[in-house]
Amino acid sequence: MLIAGCSGENAGEAPPSKPEDPVKASPAKAIPSGSNTEEPLPRMFKALSDGTTPIEGKDFRISALGLNMIWVNKGSFFMGTKNLKAPKNERPQTLVTLTRGYWIASMETQQVLYAQLMKENPSENNASNLPVENVTFYDARIFCRKLTELERQRQCLPDGYSYGLPTEAQWEFAAQGGAGKKNLNQPTLNESDWHRDNSDMIPHPTGKKTPRLPGLHDMLGNVHELCEGRSGRYPGTQVNDWEGPLEGTFRIARGGSWFSSPNDCRTTFRLEVPSDFRMGNIGFRVALVPVKNKETGKKP
Repeated sequence: MLIAGCSGENAGEAPPSKPEDPVKASPAKAIPSGSNTEEPLPRMFKALSDGTTPIEGKDFRISALGLNMIWVNKGSFFMGTKNLKAPKNERPQTLVTLTRGYWIASMETQQVLYAQLMKENPSENNASNLPVENVTFYDARIFCRKLTELERQRQCLPDGYSYGLPTEAQWEFAAQGGAGKKNLNQPTLNESDWHRDNSDMIPHPTGKKTPRLPGLHDMLGNVHELCEGRSGRYPGTQVNDWEGPLEGTFRIARGGSWFSSPNDCRTTFRLEVPSDFRMGNIGFRVALVPVKNKETGKKP
């Protein structure tokens, strides 16, 4: 099992074993008493009816799917870390500019939504409001294609955008607060995310913790989140719209999980996994991102 980039004492461990048939597995254990299960603070989302498209710069909601999307403005940020003690795959720190804004889901993809589009649920812990897990990179990519087609049929897909996994740069930019969206009253990690010290070693319903950033829940915990692109070393210079190398065997999942050491629940954490790898603490969060121009290979 490849768990590259982990720095915790037990980083190389696999999550506890689960039922052999994950689709028919019994529901996850009840959330322990005393856990933060309060509903998140309300946020206004404009519901999209058929024939209307999202407006750049504004959040929106797909009511039929229970999917809330947060707008992230374009901007520049330092990706990775300068800490020489950090894992090598988090260095060298690189100045990345995202030249187009995009939307990212307020929460990790829930099992109810995944099953609605994919007609199956591979998760090892079954409950409709838990994040889907035990999915491969390819599974997540197919889900995003189905979501794109569905919203195209409803005429709710803006020109030049499609649903997909966020790139690592898009994910980390959002996790850092995007352009001017940092939470001045930052909650503690225990208040905002599920990790091995507070999760009872199981995943939890999405969106129940206090968001570290306005509108974005569980960015650093609950499940690792797969990203678009391949594993590779950061360029260490100034780049636009970094997407990783063109070739490579491994993919990247970002953030921590219910099984992670608190030290690994950080915005720079990178988990390297094969494209067809499954694990009970790996899921994904969808994004609505600019599409590439087929002729130039560049985003419009």
